[in-house]
Amino acid sequence: MNPCSLATESEICSPERTTWNMVTVCMPEELLTERDIARLTGLSVASVRRWRLIKAGPPYRKIGAAVRYKPEEVAAWIDSLPVGGQHAEAY
Repeated sequence: MNPCSLATESEICSPERTTWNMVTVCMPEELLTERDIARLTGLSVASVRRWRLIKAGPPYRKIGAAVRYKPEEVAAWIDSLPVGGQHAEAY
């Protein structure tokens, strides 16, 4: 039996609950992989890795050897990038 099914949502997500199973229940969004980021941006996995190396890409998490990204942080990072094609007013 799943121990998480015995608790209500408010009990599971309370600050007092800190076990791994409870944390995963409180984080319903799916984490993205390097390949997901590459697919979203239309660039290579090598580019995503290079961003991480030079600290220029979206925030990431290390889970053991795996690298994962939160979708909302990736979206915020993309929104923060400069927008091209906008011409300055002529003086």
